[in-house]
Amino acid sequence: MITGARQASVAQMPPGVDCITLPALSKESKDCDLSRSLDIPVHELTKIRSQVIQASVGGFDPAVLIVDNVPRGAQGELDAGRGSALQ
Repeated sequence: MITGARQASVAQMPPGVDCITLPALSKESKDCDLSRSLDIPVHELTKIRSQVIQASVGGFDPAVLIVDNVPRGAQGELDAGRGSALQ
C-alpha cells in the first residue's frame, strides 16, 4: 500500500502487505496543494512522490495497482511525462 496518510502506517496489515508513506500534501483550496511538512515547492514534492511510487512499483512488481480518490495521483504523480510509475 502506498499512501499520503501517515495514519495508515499504524494500521495492522495482513501478511504480505506493508505500507509506504509518501511525503504529505496539504489542501489549501480546491485547486491548490502545498507540501504539508517539507519546505519545498509543490512541483518538487510531486517529483519526489512520483519517484517513490515508481521505485515501489518497480521493486515490488505488483500484479494489480489500485488507485483510490484521485486516479492519476493528487498532483498527477502517475501521469506520463512526470517520471511516471506507469511508464
